[in-house]
Formats: sequence, C-alpha cells, structure tokens
Amino acid sequence: MLAQAGFLTLDIAETILNDGFGLKDATPFNILFRWSKPIFVDFLSFERRSLTDALWLAKAQFERTFTLPLIASKHFELGLEQIFIPFRDGLTPAWAQATMRIR
Repeated sequence: MLAQAGFLTLDIAETILNDGFGLKDATPFNILFRWSKPIFVDFLSFERRSLTDALWLAKAQFERTFTLPLIASKHFELGLEQIFIPFRDGLTPAWAQATMRIR
C-alpha cells in the first residue's frame, strides 16, 4: 500500500506540472484507500508554480516517507509500524545510513 501511495503521489505531481501546479508536500498521510484503491485527499497540498522551476520542494519528504521506509522494509525486514510509529515524518538519510550499515 505504501508503494501504491508513492506511485500515486508521483503520478499526481507529474500530471499537475503541465497546469502550473506542484505538490508542496509528499507524505503517505495524503493518501487514503478505498478497498485497494489509493485516493489522494489533501487538496491543500497543491500550489502554483512556474513551469520553468525544476526544483520539487517535497522531494526530501517523499524520500523520507516513501523511498527510505520501503527500502528499509524490504531489505532490512523492518515493519512499517517499526518505522512510522517512532518516526512519523519518516526516516532521515542519516538514520537510514547508520542503521543499514550496522546490519
């Protein structure tokens, strides 16, 4: 489900670029599921942005809350509850690097 939510977030971020919008945050808490279908629910995350602006401000948040938890879950057998209960805002690259080096 976390991967599906991440893919939906990326799809939305890419789709709205052509209309001059961007996502100012990228967190799994913006996605709810109806049965197995992810639904984006945080419309306050949309912001106007220039078509020439290549910087996605939410990239670091996306990596902390989607990419690093999925890597930690798959390769280091950490349950998502072990990640998101103590680290609501996801994993920092420094924490992930230190933890993954130890194992």
